[in-house]
Amino acid sequence: MDACVTALTTLEDFTQKAGFDGASLTFKPGKPRVVMLKSEGCSNCRDMQKTLERWASEHQNIDVYILNTEGNGAFLRPLGITAVPTQLFIDKNGSMTEVVGGESEPNNIALRELSRSL
Repeated sequence: MDACVTALTTLEDFTQKAGFDGASLTFKPGKPRVVMLKSEGCSNCRDMQKTLERWASEHQNIDVYILNTEGNGAFLRPLGITAVPTQLFIDKNGSMTEVVGGESEPNNIALRELSRSL
């Protein structure tokens, strides 16, 4: 995995490294970040991960995390996430500004918009 992308393997990692507060379903303020939720057996997830890793190498002022949802899915339903791949876009205030799932093109558009907003 690219050095500018952090792999998260547990919900505890998600909480500590990505700043997620499971009790309030919010994120702590800090650097803007993108969190990709994926599943190992998902080919669309692999494709989107490659796109996100390329994007992250050019936007190192944004923290990028990839969380494997297998065994960590308990928090997905309260966030309204029903499928992977899904990207969560979190601004510096900790506000989740966008949730984009599914195909690559909507994600690419969201990544371009995030790039322009910085």
